[in-house]
Amino acid sequence: MAVDEQQDWVDRAMAQGAWEPPDGFTSRVVVASMAVLPPRRIRTFSLEGLRATVTGIGDSMRARLEMSTWVLTQYRDLLFRSG
Repeated sequence: MAVDEQQDWVDRAMAQGAWEPPDGFTSRVVVASMAVLPPRRIRTFSLEGLRATVTGIGDSMRARLEMSTWVLTQYRDLLFRSG
């Protein structure tokens, strides 16, 4: 299916009106998806959980630092271009 054909299909579907889900549709989808998942084991403490938490915090801090660096670089570039 070419991109143009897909766009035409989407346009035709949207022209017929928006699809409204029946009552309780979202709840049924959630219940069906939860039934597929294995039951979750709850532990009060695990080494894996601690590692995941530490790794997640480190990744989050690194991402924030990279984002801040990028923003400051953009401001610096704008300042030197306009000044």
